[in-house]
Amino acid sequence: MIWANYVVLAGSLVGHEFEASKRSAISRAYYGAFNVARRWLEARDMPIDNRGAHVRVWRTFRAARRATPDTREKWQMVGELGGELRALRNQVDYADVVPGLDDQALDAVDTAERIIALLDELELVD
Repeated sequence: MIWANYVVLAGSLVGHEFEASKRSAISRAYYGAFNVARRWLEARDMPIDNRGAHVRVWRTFRAARRATPDTREKWQMVGELGGELRALRNQVDYADVVPGLDDQALDAVDTAERIIALLDELELVD
């Protein structure tokens, strides 16, 4: 599975006129970024159990315990952005009204792309 393709799909959904498309774009952007980040951790011997996985992934990045001094801020940024994107995904999945949905959808795709790009810049200590 290529999870980054969820973000690509999200980008195409943003342009649709339907509210459901924009909500789906945010959801797909989140799950794409989440799963890329989770697989990044797991590939580096940081397994993430399914129970509480969403919290643990973003908390691991925010804590930056295995980050090099040069990349600590980027690790933390991944955790912060991921947490914010998760909160937005929860809002669009459950709230009847989401103010500024058009802009929120565009921002969600940008955020997911930024998370994935940051992952390529991270280093870790053993």
